[in-house]
Amino acid sequence: HISKSTLYSYLRHRGVEIGAYQKAVTTTRENPSAEQVADITLRLNVENNSQFVRGKKRARENIERYCLGKYHATRLSSGDYSLRINYKTREDLDGLMADLLRDMSHEAEMRHCYIEAEAWEEG
Repeated sequence: HISKSTLYSYLRHRGVEIGAYQKAVTTTRENPSAEQVADITLRLNVENNSQFVRGKKRARENIERYCLGKYHATRLSSGDYSLRINYKTREDLDGLMADLLRDMSHEAEMRHCYIEAEAWEEG
């Protein structure tokens, strides 16, 4: 369960206008080619902060569920992840990747772990 303030904060972050109920307005995209898709390969290593801590498995599961799920992540045979990220500009992609890495780090820290991550664009 999440609090109402957390939900509203998230919705504001995503650019959703909060107010009285309004019917959804359908809009057409002016330039459908403006949005691009990047194929990103992510190498993720999750480690415990100390030998007395257990939580690597749950940390990895939470990262897969809450952070990587929205990017249609698939686990490759090498253990890396393949992500498909929609973006408009290179700066937008850089920001999305920075947010993803920060969110993964926070998920690991909640389980007393840390991550080592490396990401690169295919192609």
